[in-house]
Amino acid sequence: LNNMTLSGKYFAICSLTGICAPAPVISLTSPAANTTVNGTVNIAANTTVTTSAISSVEFFVGSALIGTATTSPSINYTPTVSGFTDVVAKVVDVQGRISFTTPVLVTLLTVSSSLNVSPSTLSYNATGSTQSISVTSNIVWTI
Repeated sequence: LNNMTLSGKYFAICSLTGICAPAPVISLTSPAANTTVNGTVNIAANTTVTTSAISSVEFFVGSALIGTATTSPSINYTPTVSGFTDVVAKVVDVQGRISFTTPVLVTLLTVSSSLNVSPSTLSYNATGSTQSISVTSNIVWTI
């Protein structure tokens, strides 16, 4: 049987002789830390493995697994709840060694709305005469 040892933020699987192969390395490349994301966001990672091959990369928002990639370590994610959260990725190589990224704090927004104001006309009376003011507006507001 193999022994699992925890060293920092990764697990290494060691043989009974005590020889441990290095765990794969992973880092998030997108989104950047402390950014605000509105709508769909691409979550991407870089991976490096020296003694075997990558089996999978899992992506987490908060504690929820949101997707797994086996070829390109990247997924698109559309949040369902707005707020601050951590994004983390986990890589597993074919030998079973596991590493995690450092959590990246992001602000997710799910609101996407617009406001259109139609042209309007205002009228008023001033000392017996009728004055007409026409106001035209075309405001588009997106959050």
